[in-house]
Amino acid sequence: MNHKLNCMLPTIAVACLSAANVAFTQSSNWDKYNNAGRIAYEEGHYDEAEKSWSLGLEEAEKLGPDDSRLATSLHNMATVYSTQSKLAEIEQVYKRAATIYEKAQGHSHRDLAYTLNKLALLYMGLGRKAEAEPLV
Repeated sequence: MNHKLNCMLPTIAVACLSAANVAFTQSSNWDKYNNAGRIAYEEGHYDEAEKSWSLGLEEAEKLGPDDSRLATSLHNMATVYSTQSKLAEIEQVYKRAATIYEKAQGHSHRDLAYTLNKLALLYMGLGRKAEAEPLV
């Protein structure tokens, strides 16, 4: 191994470890916010759940556009929006979550099926049966 490469290896190793640490911290923060949102939601504290899940969504956005945690965060937001009757936001969030789930996990994964079912239920509730039928 040449001397220049030998001298660069510690720097490269530190850079890799730093990048891994940032990714772990982002993932760890996502877990923290996701769990806090779930607990708040289960206890009926919907504004608190929305706040925690919104912070989790911010963390998930940093993990990449095709990361399934981003889709999970979007699905969580749609769930709390449904509880709060924020209908304008729900459709876009479910559609984006479904697109990510399909890319990340494939077209036959249960998370995609569940999200499409929720979107179909939304369409049915809004009287948009023709849009709901292909999703179920």
